[in-house]
Amino acid sequence: MSSPEGFELFTSLRYDSLLLQSDANNASTLSFTAPTSFYMLVYHRDRMLEAARHFDWLEVALKLEDGKGLEALLGHAVNENIQKTGNEGPFRVRVLFSKTASMKVECNSIPPVSLKTLYPQSIPAPQLSKPFKPSPLTGGVMTLGSDHQAELDQARWKLHVDKSSTPSTAYTSLKTTLRSHYDVARERSIPSNHSTEEIHEVLMYNDIEEMTEGSLTSVYFWRGGRWVTPPVGNTLLSVGYSGPEEGIGAQPECVKTGSDGDRLPSFRGRWGHSLRNTSKYPDSGGQRGTTRRWALRNGHCVEEVVEKNSVRAGDIVWLSNGVRGFVEGIVID
Repeated sequence: MSSPEGFELFTSLRYDSLLLQSDANNASTLSFTAPTSFYMLVYHRDRMLEAARHFDWLEVALKLEDGKGLEALLGHAVNENIQKTGNEGPFRVRVLFSKTASMKVECNSIPPVSLKTLYPQSIPAPQLSKPFKPSPLTGGVMTLGSDHQAELDQARWKLHVDKSSTPSTAYTSLKTTLRSHYDVARERSIPSNHSTEEIHEVLMYNDIEEMTEGSLTSVYFWRGGRWVTPPVGNTLLSVGYSGPEEGIGAQPECVKTGSDGDRLPSFRGRWGHSLRNTSKYPDSGGQRGTTRRWALRNGHCVEEVVEKNSVRAGDIVWLSNGVRGFVEGIVID
């Protein structure tokens, strides 16, 4: 398909020696070599490989097909960084590919987290000690109550529903360096005077007012007594699919939708099992998140359309990405 020039494909994932102790992370469906310090590397490779095939970047696809080779290259880059800085991690590892298959690796220090943050046994149901009432004494961010509640509210990410929609394209579903739509969403929706001790995220929605994702995360909403995540699967390919997790090297069935090639290939069972058939779109248009895929596969959530007008201040929303794992947030406006 035709596409803007000068962009790169990328993914960001966690490198953490703590993951060497994780049976989940070292399973054959998530690691090319075990034990490994890379978080869900197989899923990150899959996502980049699908993007390379979508944009017809054949040299990149060929390079990514060798998962063990990719891990060796990443390990070499991380080890070089450790030797240069003396810092042994954990790191955010950002992997970028140009159209000519030139690879860059960037390593940045990140805070430690527990294994249960990276691989939770479940996503806990929302807990609020009292109904949410914005307090003028805190700028409307949290309620005043017990010390425990105040600490809980402070630890939660602060979530803002975007002030405008973001149309769904290949660039909202695949990770590329064309990310101005995320930057603009954060600029228009996050208060410029917020505390630097707080982490703020924007909950985005498409042009038919369905929630899609966070600007940095996959999202999970509490609906009907369970966690749901906006769909990115394809109706025609996914109906009735209940197959096992695809192994390393498996080639999912896919189709391209839309005569202009701007919509994404849909991969049966890999990123979801959406049964929707009422929308003009087969999916909501968000990223095919690695941690989202893991959460679906492990029964922590299901796919379901979430309407923008159903999201309200005080809602507890869980978030996840391939660097931080799973975190809790609260909608504040």
